[in-house]
Amino acid sequence: MPTYRLSSLIGRTLVLFSSCFVLQAADNTAQELKPLLLKPGKTIVSNSFDKDSKTIQEWAKYGTQWQVVNGVLVGSPSSLEYQKAHPGKLSGANPRMQVRVPICKQGFIVKFDFKSDKNVEHASFWLGHHRFKLVIKDNQPSLQYFKDKKQVITRALKPINGPMEDNQWYTIIMETHGTHRTVQISGFEPLTVQAYPLTKISPVRISGSHGKRLQLDNFEFIEGAGLR
Repeated sequence: MPTYRLSSLIGRTLVLFSSCFVLQAADNTAQELKPLLLKPGKTIVSNSFDKDSKTIQEWAKYGTQWQVVNGVLVGSPSSLEYQKAHPGKLSGANPRMQVRVPICKQGFIVKFDFKSDKNVEHASFWLGHHRFKLVIKDNQPSLQYFKDKKQVITRALKPINGPMEDNQWYTIIMETHGTHRTVQISGFEPLTVQAYPLTKISPVRISGSHGKRLQLDNFEFIEGAGLR
């Protein structure tokens, strides 16, 4: 075999091996995330979306469509007819869902995996009526929280290996206890802040990018069992 062909073959093999290693490393990073603030207690809501159910359908908001496809919960915008009949923020143009959860005096942990087919222009994951909110804008995640009753603070999460990528799974963990907030997303450094206490816990709300699909898996809402 000519030398130049052998070198080319070796090069392609190394590139392929490196690509597989990077993908595997990314998957492992997503799987290794664990709560940092709280000790996990009782699991209150848990769903790996193996099959559709009435409960899952009740999570849908504003006419958006949610269905289990190949073991993954897929959210799509509402129909054009629905959007015309409900103009404005509640039109369902953004796939949106909410999961009802109880008040947990010892804090709570929310954990799930998500993926967007394309660039995440704007997605939100929040509790406490916007008082504890992870916002992803143009593939950059940031935490929004209330410093006091009126002042809202926004802090970007620092990437470990670069920005988010399209069509890739990411794990999110959000924890709260008193005035403590911790948020993690695979591929980024965790962020812990001091914030205004939540007066009550509203449902977990999730909203995807305008007009695009959002995929979710392995959703868990866990009661806290004390600080670590």
